[in-house]
Amino acid sequence: MSQWCHSVYFLAYVAEALPMDGGSDRYRHWNNYDPFYVTITTSAKKGYVIAYLDVTATVANGGEVNFSLVRGSTGTRTMVFQLVSNHSEFLSYRYLSYGITEQEYKKMANIITIPVGDGGIQNKLSSIAFLFLILHYIIYYFYVLL
Repeated sequence: MSQWCHSVYFLAYVAEALPMDGGSDRYRHWNNYDPFYVTITTSAKKGYVIAYLDVTATVANGGEVNFSLVRGSTGTRTMVFQLVSNHSEFLSYRYLSYGITEQEYKKMANIITIPVGDGGIQNKLSSIAFLFLILHYIIYYFYVLL
């Protein structure tokens, strides 16, 4: 058996994170060459939001499994994720979502959030200046060699 593990974390360490929802299941897949899709919805308790989601999936040796977050993100009450397995006779998974209170999330989000603009003219000018320096160096290099 080969094992695949994917975790989506909001923070490296959240002391107040509590288990909200979890589950596990095992599915048998008879046609190994067609993808097999499993969609799971997880939600937080009232007054809480999801801080991070821990998902572990196991497939047969040589099998592949992909994780994708379909809907939701950290700070929402529900998340929908999908596991897609291929080249495997079975898919076994377990998941556990952890949550924190909405007020605590808002405090952390305000601390962590750094407003970043779109770059605008400043970003374009620095890119043009960088390209100009590279072209200048190349032209000078060839001029000295010739």
